[in-house]
Amino acid sequence: MAAVYLTDLIPSLEAALSVPGTTSPYSAATDDEWLAKLKNAFWLAVLDQVISGYEMDEDGTITETGGTTTLSSQLQYLIVLYACMDVVRNQLLQMKTVFRAKAGPVEYETQQSAQVLKALLDQFMNQRDRILDTLASTSNLSTYYIDAVRSRDYAIRTDVTDWVV
Repeated sequence: MAAVYLTDLIPSLEAALSVPGTTSPYSAATDDEWLAKLKNAFWLAVLDQVISGYEMDEDGTITETGGTTTLSSQLQYLIVLYACMDVVRNQLLQMKTVFRAKAGPVEYETQQSAQVLKALLDQFMNQRDRILDTLASTSNLSTYYIDAVRSRDYAIRTDVTDWVV
């Protein structure tokens, strides 16, 4: 049975999140941390029903259920994309956008814009939407399902959550 090892995708994930020629802000991350992100990304893609017919063991080895087909390069990159979205989202959640300090007449303020990370997250989501469109038109995946996933994502992004019970 052909297998894909998520540890082999770590360099692709690091490359997708870093600027060539600079020190990555994620350089302190361990392979185990990256592997955990990739495992979560795989299961999120499975829950979104973009990937089906594959299973993953505890070590991050992906195999086809009952077959010999290896997970395609496109679906491997989709896992990397899901992991990138998770990393950027978590970085946004931890970001302190304004820091002010005042001692007597002296004031100090720094600001860090979240706009760049928000734009990056939007770019990842748009890329994911294009992938979902392609999958809907070229595979056995139901276009109805793809539309439902995209509608849910749009509603969450725009805070339209009145449908949540």
